Amino acid sequence: MSGVVSMRIRALLSLGVILGLGTVSTLATWSASTTTTSGVFTTGTVDIALNDADATVTSPYTVTLGRALLPGDSAGVPLIVQNRGSLAVRYTTAVRSADATGRAMRLRITTGATVSGGSCSGGTATTVVDQAITAGDTAILGTRGPLAGGTGADPLCVQFTLPTDAPNSVQTTSGGVQFTFVASAVTSVV
Repeated sequence: MSGVVSMRIRALLSLGVILGLGTVSTLATWSASTTTTSGVFTTGTVDIALNDADATVTSPYTVTLGRALLPGDSAGVPLIVQNRGSLAVRYTTAVRSADATGRAMRLRITTGATVSGGSCSGGTATTVVDQAITAGDTAILGTRGPLAGGTGADPLCVQFTLPTDAPNSVQTTSGGVQFTFVASAVTSVV
């Protein structure tokens, strides 16, 4: 009997080995990986200048009228808005003055005009006529452009006039007017 038991035990052990081999599996799977890079890309720039000069809020471009004005006098200043950035831009402009003398002036802006005898003459269009200057930003000129990237320019002639009815309080005073130009890139130029 011990031989029969022994044989049964051997049979069970063999079956366990066979079953064990049949149920052994592997966790290995087929796999592959790869990477990709975007390549080089660049972004464009928006950079405007005035009369070939960089200007910022903390370091503004300054123009001078060249002489003192009496009531009824005008003084013109050429001002070229230039696009030095790589992208085409459109721009807007606002004007204001922090002092009474600047606010006493009247403003006229003509596209493409030149200064002659202290006033703007010629040009293709007068875009601002007899504009009052206030203490707060006043939008003028609408949206201009587009100016081509790197080469675009918009020649303006800015004329300041001290009206004949200017108050006596601005006699022998100095003042200034601040223009703010804000450029934005355009996605396409048509």
